[in-house]
Amino acid sequence: MKVLILIFSVLISSISLAQLCPGPNGPNLFPEGDFGSGTSNILQTDPGIAPGYGYTTSPPPDDGFYCITNDISVWSFGWNWHLPQDNSSDPNGYMMVVNASYEAGLFYEYEVDGLCENSTYVFSCDIYNLAGDNDHIKPNVSFLIDGSDNYNTGDISSTGQWETYGFLFTTGAGQTSVILSLMNNADGGYGNDLAIDNITFSQCGPEAILPAQEDMSYFESYCQGLDIQFDNLSYGTSVYEWDFGVEDTDDDVAIGLLPSYTYPAPGTYTVMLVANPGAACTDTTYADITIYEEIEASFLAPEPQCVSSNSFDFVGEGVFPASGTAFQWDFGTDANPSSSNIQNPQGIIYSSSGIKEITLTINYEECDASQSEEVFVASPSTINFGAPDELRCIPYELQFSNFSESSTEMFSYWDFGDGSSSFDLHPFHTYLDPGVYDVSLTTWTTSGCIDTLTMVRPNLIMVHPRPTAAFSIEPDEQIEFNPEFEFINMSTDAISSQIFYSDGNSTADDYSIYTYQNQTGVLVPWQIVYNEFGCSDVAYNALKIIPVLDVMVPNSFTPNGDAMNNVFQPVLYQDQVYELQIYNRWGELIHKSKEWNSFWDGSSQGVIAEDGVYIWRLIYTDLRSGNLTELEGHVQLIK
Repeated sequence: MKVLILIFSVLISSISLAQLCPGPNGPNLFPEGDFGSGTSNILQTDPGIAPGYGYTTSPPPDDGFYCITNDISVWSFGWNWHLPQDNSSDPNGYMMVVNASYEAGLFYEYEVDGLCENSTYVFSCDIYNLAGDNDHIKPNVSFLIDGSDNYNTGDISSTGQWETYGFLFTTGAGQTSVILSLMNNADGGYGNDLAIDNITFSQCGPEAILPAQEDMSYFESYCQGLDIQFDNLSYGTSVYEWDFGVEDTDDDVAIGLLPSYTYPAPGTYTVMLVANPGAACTDTTYADITIYEEIEASFLAPEPQCVSSNSFDFVGEGVFPASGTAFQWDFGTDANPSSSNIQNPQGIIYSSSGIKEITLTINYEECDASQSEEVFVASPSTINFGAPDELRCIPYELQFSNFSESSTEMFSYWDFGDGSSSFDLHPFHTYLDPGVYDVSLTTWTTSGCIDTLTMVRPNLIMVHPRPTAAFSIEPDEQIEFNPEFEFINMSTDAISSQIFYSDGNSTADDYSIYTYQNQTGVLVPWQIVYNEFGCSDVAYNALKIIPVLDVMVPNSFTPNGDAMNNVFQPVLYQDQVYELQIYNRWGELIHKSKEWNSFWDGSSQGVIAEDGVYIWRLIYTDLRSGNLTELEGHVQLIK
């Protein structure tokens, strides 16, 4: 069975066929593909290379015929054709001219043998669309290998020149011959006339190419370890055999395009790559690779130390051979010493505080590795604190400010002088009693410059007493016609007082009588008092001014002697002039009285009147204006 592997195909007009191969082409294995040469314009013998086509020696060929000629321009015919010669430097070289059949099909077939298995070849030919314009049917040609369509030209336009088409393919295992065919996919008739020349079949490799170690895509250094991934730039075959160069073993071989291998030990090895091994067409190349085990540098940064007494020791660690490894330390310019070439240097002293970068570099053969860490050189701690400069009255709340400084973590303890304490950095505290208080702060560190500092500030906090605000209001209620109130200051330990009436006015007097204007409802006067230290207190009180209606008149009553709603009696104030009149529904006056608290008991001429609605008229003095005012309304009498 023959196995064919297609690599790729491409239009190669105006370029060299060698450009299809990564390397140079081999010789043309199909010299018959140029159709030979001769002095006769038309080859007189049918070569039998076009299945299903007739051969003619009388050009131009009709549909379904072909001929072998060296020059179309000498023909006598009236078709709108281009008139090319053979596409070679030989003036008598032949080409194949095809006038396509009415039905698409093969127009060329030939068997090529003597091929190499698992090898890549170029199959190409030159094609000329003979039609003088693009209005005719265009040739469309497929390249077949053993009857399989491997490449198609697409429609070939009329350009007035030869175009070269071709592609690469690879033979399978055991395959040494192929049948080359050309098929016209377009129908004949109106157009689809073409010339064929230089059918070429040549080998593309194989060539074994193994890049230098430094040029391999995986390469970073010679010290990447023992696992190696190989690159392969070979071409012309898909079969490769590798020997990785390890002596005294048969396990250092592989097949495939891109193998990987783990070497047993560092060293230099000669790698062999064979392209298309065991075939008639093969190639071999060699390359040396050098490998070392991967190395790593590491060390732990020491804990912070104080600049006044620092002395750092370092231990070089990592992954590296036990012997033959070189160490180089860089401690920075303010270190003594500033560098070292031993694995575990000791007694490194810094002259200044701050963050110091240390770098360890190790070297083995061609391999380098580095690691950098930071150490901290601490400066001595300082202590200081303060409190707000402000008036302090009980209860007095403040936040202390800790101005202490430390280059490492610092802890704080506060004594507020009143029996309270805190471990906060900037604590809040409330003094509840007046007095003078000493405040102390103790700080300490456990790394870097290890130290304990204490600072006491005597008499730092002086807290003053507050006065007590209090005042009375008499009475606490008044009607709106007489909203007069008495205010009395009752504060203690105060040197000043101010009472605010809650209407925008105030007084500093200890005793005052105040009349509100146009106010009703609940008002909240308040007082603020101060003592000789400037401390204050505030008190609040409340009073009520009752809004007054001039007259309140019920709308029904029940004169039935049950002691509830037995009379009809408007409600007025005692100093209002008053007259009450009652009329029945006929407009007759049935009751009249002038006493301010008089009422109608529901009788008319000594007898309780009938159920119904009665009209009342009320004449009274308006308390706001002082004028007489009349009101009328209805009242329901219900027995």
